[in-house]
Amino acid sequence: MIANASFRRKVIYGLLIAVLLIPLYLISRPAVRSNGQLTKGGILAQLRTDHGLSQADLGEIDPASESMKLATLGMRGIAANLLWERANRYKREQDWDNLTATLNQISKLQPNFISVWQYQGWNLAYNVSVEFDDYRSRYLWVKRGINLLREGMRYNPQEPMLTWELGWTFGHKLGRADEYVQYRRLYREDRPFHEELQTSIPMDQTLGPDGKPDNWLTGRQWFLRGEQLVNKGIPIRGRLVDPSDRVRRGKSHLLFFSQAPKWLISHAVAIEEEGHLDEAAQVAWMKAGADWVKYGLSPIPTTYGFREPIRLEDMERVEREAEELGLQLDKLLPNVRAEIENEKKAALDPAEREAMEMPAAERTEEQRMLALAAERKSRARYPEVAERAPPELKREVDKIVKLGEEKRAIADAIYNYRDQVNYSYWKLRCEVEQTKDAIDGRKLVWEAKQAAEETRLEEAKQKYEAAWDRWATIFAEYPEMMEDTTAEDLVADIRNYAWVLSQLEIAFPPPDFKLTKLVELHPEEMRGEE
Repeated sequence: MIANASFRRKVIYGLLIAVLLIPLYLISRPAVRSNGQLTKGGILAQLRTDHGLSQADLGEIDPASESMKLATLGMRGIAANLLWERANRYKREQDWDNLTATLNQISKLQPNFISVWQYQGWNLAYNVSVEFDDYRSRYLWVKRGINLLREGMRYNPQEPMLTWELGWTFGHKLGRADEYVQYRRLYREDRPFHEELQTSIPMDQTLGPDGKPDNWLTGRQWFLRGEQLVNKGIPIRGRLVDPSDRVRRGKSHLLFFSQAPKWLISHAVAIEEEGHLDEAAQVAWMKAGADWVKYGLSPIPTTYGFREPIRLEDMERVEREAEELGLQLDKLLPNVRAEIENEKKAALDPAEREAMEMPAAERTEEQRMLALAAERKSRARYPEVAERAPPELKREVDKIVKLGEEKRAIADAIYNYRDQVNYSYWKLRCEVEQTKDAIDGRKLVWEAKQAAEETRLEEAKQKYEAAWDRWATIFAEYPEMMEDTTAEDLVADIRNYAWVLSQLEIAFPPPDFKLTKLVELHPEEMRGEE
């Protein structure tokens, strides 16, 4: 009897296990590939797919990576820390082969840890590359950093920050390093690399005026790829606000979306420096300007709690609307705003009052900033106007004040955001650089440099002076351009002009020199490295 009871229990347990295997199979059945298509799998597999939690959704599955994770027996974090320490040691010892092998091991252990790819990609492209004397070797290590980031994209194709890092490295490292002239040339001639990149970005959109891929335009394509991901709702690292105004992980929307148009601007600057000073340069600046304005028209989420996102291009419109509301207040309360503003102006510092009274064309950069701050400081605020309203007008005034405060808050937010990306300057720069005077001015300076290098000094002098005529016309129309980076670059050319004059035994500046004020505004730049 006892033996029979034991046997019956075993049979019952076996049947229960068999029955439980059915729901277990339905719940945990993996998705498999059949006839070229991936099956839905069980409930858990479907949930992972729906919420993007499976490795297949995150990126490519690497058998070597999965094997390494299993081999660590649950101590992947400890193993990764040891490998990071080893990588740092190999870097200090300049053991580049072992460093490369160790970085590969780290990436296999932590393929979805974005910081691994970000840090080590930067490490190879920026830190390791400079340890080599030959610029060709440096270029190869920059490529290794780029390729490491590209490998990270294979594992994490939905990570916008990796596309941003790729765009930054292509533009900044290849276009602004000390060896940027050689880097840009090597990249243009690197056809095997171009063929590799063709699988990820449209290389036909990266061609410069010589018909070869340009590093700035290549970087821009990576930024655009990242923008496509963000527009699908995928968050980015830094600060990002969703429709419910919650701050999520991610670099700010403002900065993230500014890079693609900025790389077009950098491309235009680069090709002019290389002697493309004709229609190609003008078209490049036109495209850059159009893309910058397009960026200004795009909605930007903020943390201010406004009902809608702001647009950088809307500042003038919003300020006009705020001013119209102010005029409505003036009709109801004549002279009240003027009285408040006069009181505030009287309380300004002497330097601020002097800056405000100075004609805009004659202000220095410091005075321009002081005047702008003073104008904002002396502005009559809507609540201040409302306080002086008589009781019978209080309700109507409060209604206008509420709308006016909202418009002014939006305008101030747009001003702050524009200031972060220097929006007004780059918009003006693009407008100026595509004019005929600017193109001709830069072409004449470039020709003057060539003539000076070939000791054709009289020709160089004439070319420089013809260029100064063009730039004098530009600065007369756009005086604010005299104190930005454009002017600083031009001062370096004026130093070269002064050297040419010294070789011709002519004192600098000559009596008819048209850029005297520019020189006075940049005394340190005129002294150069002396």
